[in-house]
Amino acid sequence: MYVSPFNQDVSEKIEALNEILVSLKSKINWSNHQEKLQLLTIAPSSWTTAKIAEELGVSVHAVKTARQLKYTAGILAVLPPKCPADSGGRRTRAASLRLRSQIVRL
Repeated sequence: MYVSPFNQDVSEKIEALNEILVSLKSKINWSNHQEKLQLLTIAPSSWTTAKIAEELGVSVHAVKTARQLKYTAGILAVLPPKCPADSGGRRTRAASLRLRSQIVRL
């Protein structure tokens, strides 16, 4: 059977893209949450949120977070670190309450 060079080229591209997709699925499967979000930023924009979640085995929430990350920082962007809780302020308040209770006792 004759296969035109154009069809052969398209077939090779499809095979290469499928190989990339399989590798991406595997990498996402073994990645931590931060790495998953980073990898999800390279998902095709033409795919729906549900399709990405289904194809790559992640939550819809992760896909939405990755899309927002892609919009704000581009592909393969890293999520900025969370600000630590202001535990110092809580300690100060607790110390202040202890001091007040000591003053009241005097």
